[in-house]
Parts: sequence; C-alpha cells; structure tokens
Amino acid sequence: MDEPDRRLLVIVCADVAGYTRLMSENEEGTFAQLQSLMGEIVVPAALRHRGRIVKTMGDGFLAEFRSAVKAIVFATEIQRRCAEADSILRFRIGIHLGDVITKDGDLFGDGVNIAARLQAIAEPGGILVSRPVRDHARDHFPFEDAGEQRLKNIPRPVRTFRVAGERTALVRPREARIPRRWAPSFLMILVMALSIALFAALYYARDPPPVGFQQGKPSIAVLPFINRSGDSSQEYFSDGLAENVLTALSRHPDLFVISRNSTFAYKGKAITLAEVARVLGVRYVLEGSVQKSGDQLRVTAHLADTQSGAQVWAERYDRSLQDLFAVQDEIADKIASRLGATLKSVEVAASSQKPQPDLTAYDSYLRGRMLRQTNSKEQMLEARALFEKAVELDPMFAPALAELASAASREVAMGGDPANREAALTRGLAYAEKALSADPTLPMAHMVMGDLLMRRREHDEAVRRLKRAIDLNPNAAEYYAGLANILTATGRFDEAIVLMQRAFLLDPLHPATYDMFLGRALLLSRRFEEALPHLRDCSRQSPDYWPCHLFLAITYGYLDQQTAAVSALGDLRRTSEIRSVKDYLRTGDYLPEPALGVVRDGLARAGLPPE
Repeated sequence: MDEPDRRLLVIVCADVAGYTRLMSENEEGTFAQLQSLMGEIVVPAALRHRGRIVKTMGDGFLAEFRSAVKAIVFATEIQRRCAEADSILRFRIGIHLGDVITKDGDLFGDGVNIAARLQAIAEPGGILVSRPVRDHARDHFPFEDAGEQRLKNIPRPVRTFRVAGERTALVRPREARIPRRWAPSFLMILVMALSIALFAALYYARDPPPVGFQQGKPSIAVLPFINRSGDSSQEYFSDGLAENVLTALSRHPDLFVISRNSTFAYKGKAITLAEVARVLGVRYVLEGSVQKSGDQLRVTAHLADTQSGAQVWAERYDRSLQDLFAVQDEIADKIASRLGATLKSVEVAASSQKPQPDLTAYDSYLRGRMLRQTNSKEQMLEARALFEKAVELDPMFAPALAELASAASREVAMGGDPANREAALTRGLAYAEKALSADPTLPMAHMVMGDLLMRRREHDEAVRRLKRAIDLNPNAAEYYAGLANILTATGRFDEAIVLMQRAFLLDPLHPATYDMFLGRALLLSRRFEEALPHLRDCSRQSPDYWPCHLFLAITYGYLDQQTAAVSALGDLRRTSEIRSVKDYLRTGDYLPEPALGVVRDGLARAGLPPE
C-alpha cells in the first residue's frame, strides 16, 4: 500500500459567526453577502498571497499556505475588508502549522482538525493561531497570549494566541505619523474619490477591463439527468438534454450557473444536496430524468433548495420528440423565472427563436458531443466524424460547425507537423466563420474563432471575440479561461490570473487545462512558488498533456529543484516530440517576448539542451 502524501502546511479554517441565525432572519440577503465576500475578497486574496482555497464548506472555507506570515496577512486582510465593507458577516478564523495528508486536492489529519477547532473558539472578526504559527510570524505581527486550550478530539492542549493587529511593517512609527491637523477632510476625500472614478471611467472607455466577479446572484447546479429509457445507449440523449438546459440557464446574466464539467462529475453517483452545496457552492440544484420511447418523450425536472432541502419547483412533460427543443427552453424559462431572472437579454431571447435543426443531425451532434468529453484520441476522431455527419444533414447547423472548428483548434494546440498545423488552422477558421454566419449569437463559435485568431497572432480581434462570448454566456468557465489564455499571449498576466479565478469559481472541479493556464500565468509573472502547485496538479490529473510537464519543468528549474526538473522533462519526452529548446520553438508557441525568454531560460535551467 502506497504511503500517504504528507506535507507541512499552514492551514487556515474560517466560518461565519452566527450564520444560522442570520440565515433565519434574512436567508436570501445573507447567502448573497457570503457569495459576494467569497468571490470578491476571499478567493482573490488567497491567490494574491500565494495560498489556495482547498474547499468551501457552506458558511466557511479551508485554505492552505506555505508561509505563516502570508497566511496571517491573508486572514487580516479578509477581516479588515469585511469590516470596511460594513458587512453583517464576520468570519472566525483559526490558523495552524502542521503535518497534513493530501489526497485528490483535499487535506486531512490533525493539522486540519486543530485549525478547525481554533476557528470554532475564535471571536467573530478575530484570528486565533497555534504556537507554531506565532513562532514563525512573531517578528511581523503583534500577538496576545490566549492560553492553553483543550480542543475537542485533540489529545494534548494547544497553546493559542490572538492576532492583535495589522502587520507591523504597515504601521508608521509614532514620530512619522501625519499630524492630525493635516488629516484630509471628508470633502478632500470625496473630491479625490470622484477624480479617481472619472479617470477610471475615461481610461476604461478606451480599453475596457476583463469581465470581473459577479456574485450575489441565485446560484444553481444542473446535475446530469437520469436515463430512464431502459437502454444504456441512450445516455447521450439524457446528457444532452441536461446540458442544453444548463446552457440556456447560463446565458442569463442574473444567474450564477456552475459549469458542466463540475456538475457532470456527479454522473452515476449517489450524492446528497448538502454535498453538492459544499463542493460547488450553490444554493439550488436541478435534477431530472428522461425517458425516450420511439417518437415519444417524457421529461421530469425538479428544483431543490440545498439550504432547506425543500423542493422549490417540479414538472413533468409528456411530449412528442418534435417538441424536444420547446421542452428544454420551457424548463430553463421556468427555473430562471423562479429564481428571479425574469428579464432576458436580447441574445437570450433570440437564441430560443432560432429554427430547429434536423432531428437526425441533432442526434449525431449529441452523440459526438458525448464522445468529445473524453480524452481518448480514437473517440475524438469518432466525435469529429459524427459532427461532420450532422453538418452533412444540416449544413447550417451552427453548434456542429463550431464543434468542428474546436476539433481543428485542438489539433493546432497540440503542436505536431507545421504544415499539418497550418492546414488545421485554415480549416478551423473556415468552420468558425460558417458557424457564425449561421448563428452570430453562438458563444462557442466566438470562443473558437478567438482561439484560432490568437494562433494567427491577431490578438486584438481574438480578445474581442472572447469578450463577445462572455457577453453572450457570462457563466461559461471555458470562455473566461479562453480569454485568459489570449491575454497571456499578449503579456497581460495579471488580468489572466483574475479571469482564471473566475473560471475556478464557475467550475470548481475544473479540468487540468485550467491549472496549466493559471500556473503558466503565475510562472511568467515569476511567481514560481505559486505556480508550482497548479502545474503539479495539472501533470498529475492529465499525465498525457505535455504542456503541463513543460511548464512544470521550467518552474522546477527556476526553483533549483533539479531532480524534479529532470523527472518533468522525462514526462515531457514521453508525451511529446520535444527533445530540445529548438524543438519547443517549432511547436508554434504564441507567447510574446520577454515571456518566451522566461520559457527558454527556464528550460535551459531544467536541463533541456538548446538543440
């Protein structure tokens, strides 16, 4: 039996004081505030201070750091910003430095348990730490001795300390403080704030920032619908119907909809609403079933509140197969209305009024889409053949055309022979243009077009396409990741990191590619220690995806971890034709200088020969 993976980490555990009471007094408002705090304060602060949110837990979260100082900086920032936001919510935070077991991205062991017990006895708005944390951070923060504490299920007493204030380095010496008579008046502050706001408005009118966090909305996860047709070969049909309902909901800008990748991870598993709420961070869950018999269709759907467990809405539809698209739209409309998303954008309304595709073509498309979700090369090729069949039956079927463009984009992304890569790029652009001609409001077509244009180094138009995709579907994690990928190609790493934070929120069980995108942006920002866990997770989750190994080797090279760098290069050679820095440059990488210089230097440090 393999030894468990143990690490020495600083664990931060937090929950909201009095959350149950606050929920009973104002359920919707309290839940919205918590979502807002997590999205706008907690998650960005963790990444900024080189930490990781391991998981959310209803009214709190668990995070890991490699530095006690950074963990406390993170915790004090959260408490300060919550107070400045005048939020009714106050976190209780416990921090412990100890040995933990890591498995599948989660943390276990006494190190976690002690942090959780400290959090439970911390004061609202306060931070309670164990002695090891105090010892590592005592030169940076003032502490108050809180005495030895007997913690539940912990055999030995734990010496505890309260964090008494902000980081001492941020406090001016008494003699250097500004005299009170020079303090700015309220009017001066107001004038300064208005000036800054005016400057920002003028600046961003010229170059709008990437889409940011949108919290405080009704949040929902659409789970895979159960196939009740008595035929396992019909799984693709029930999956397709659930995915189409999810897509229709996600196009509502006033809803927060978890991406398909995370919700379909629960396919075929017995789970509870509480578990879904804990892992995905949602308030509502939609479940359903599909029974297809000949040209008849029975669809059931019900919406549940994860907080109370109560059923909010339920409906059964007995229709002809010809009514499939109307049923999908009706389910999405009913749920959106129930959750308060009563007004549709022009694009959402237009999307539901498009002519229905040929049903045989649609069937081929659904089969292809199910196969496309796998990492199997053979099934990818089979999926492409099914998309081609769908287009042959219905030449203006935009989703199938977009899938063919996406298949070409993946072919380009994986490198290979330059002549074949250029042919795939040309083919992909032609499919994307045809898809947009058939349906200018199809988000995926804009996303794929942007990705292909990036590989032609037409960055401005590529960014415009991805922003359009996000406008059309503000809940699709893959579009934020796609825009982050393009911004990385233009050297805008900080913006890319923010977009990947958004993608992680929308897709908590995200694919390995997302870890590569975030890890690469951090690496190119020379934040090597922050990049490492993401690139390491990527290489473990997707061992045949060579970019993970490449950027992991570079990171190890900069961190002078030569043995690990050599191992990563071995994985790179196993999964690609790259044997030298020159081979890597032949892959057609689209990174700009000086970022490409960071990559070349890092590969050399890792031990990859120049030629």
